[in-house]
This record gives sequence, C-alpha cells and structure tokens, in this order.
Amino acid sequence: MSNSKNKTVTPMDDGEISLKQVYDEIKSTRYGLMRKMDAVIGRIEHLEKSQTKVEKLLQERQIDKVQINARINEISRNAVAQGQKIEYQMQKKIDRLRRQNNLVIMGIEEKSSEVNTLASLFSIIWPQESFENRYTRVGLQKKNAAHPRPIRVEIPSFLEKKQMINNCRKLKGVTTLKGISVKNDMIKTQQQEHKERVKKKTRAYRY
Repeated sequence: MSNSKNKTVTPMDDGEISLKQVYDEIKSTRYGLMRKMDAVIGRIEHLEKSQTKVEKLLQERQIDKVQINARINEISRNAVAQGQKIEYQMQKKIDRLRRQNNLVIMGIEEKSSEVNTLASLFSIIWPQESFENRYTRVGLQKKNAAHPRPIRVEIPSFLEKKQMINNCRKLKGVTTLKGISVKNDMIKTQQQEHKERVKKKTRAYRY
C-alpha cells in the first residue's frame, strides 16, 4: 500500500472531476438559481405593487374582486412552485457531482468477515490503496432482509475509480467473490436512465 503523502501529483485525466471543478459547478449553478429566484421575487413584488391599482380599478369598473385576487394568488403560487423546482434540480445536480467518484459494491454479507471479503476484492481491483475508512453501508439495517445492504466506497479521484471499474474484469472466475458486483454510485434518476439504456440494448441485440 502506498503512502498518500508520497504520491506524485500527475495531471488530471480529461474525465476526472476535481474539487475545484465541483466547486465551480456548484457556484455556477447557485448563481443561476439566485438569478431565477431574484426574477421570481421581482415578479411577486410587482404583483404586490399592482394590487393597489387593481383595487382602484375594481372600484371604478365594479370588477369582481374575488376573481382578481384568485388570479393574483394563483400567479404567486406558481412563482413559489417554480422556485422550489429550481432548488430541487440544483440539489439533485449537487448530489450527482458528490457521487461522481464513488463506487457501490453489492452482494457482501453483513458479517464480521466482510472486512476480509473487501480486502480480497480490493487486492484485485485496487491493490495500491487501502479501503479502510473509505466505505460505509447504505441504508438502514433490517432483520431478515433478503439482500445485504450495498457498500459505498469513496474513491479519491475519477481516474482511479475508472481504473477500478476496468479491473473488475479480473474478478471473473474468482469463486470466493462470486455473487459480488461493483457499480457506479448513481442517484435514482441516473439508475432509471441506466435501466432504460440496458433495455434498449437488449432489445436491439434480440432483433
């Protein structure tokens, strides 16, 4: 196992996501969100300023005030909903970036021997580094669960994670690790997109 302090710093791979890039991406996304939120707030303020004019118009033309207020409230609700949607999309993008360098390992039983199993696995796909203090179980532990919880592993860089994925082909034929799989750490929307791509490839292969 190599000492991380003595590692030689090498140029980043084109596919590698650095902390600065993640920070810049979050900063850019946040800036875009703030601009849109400012526009929403400005729209609400404009509606509030217009309310006095609307009330005066109601008196002059005897327009149904209930209908006008309902319309104003509807526009306000839409503006709030739009802001919440933008915030959700931003959070989803940040979560996706956080998982960029992670791997998920499936099929390792939740026993005291799991450390030995992980050691065997990593000796093949990531022999130059230690996996200790880098992994955690995902989700709550349930009694009599049909499957063990996945294990999430944090990898220092995208380049190293890519190399580990490539090394997984060496697991073929290793009987002690049978039933264990290594996957990218994806959010739910990514998982669904991945399933759809696999289905399309399967259908194309059949035809």
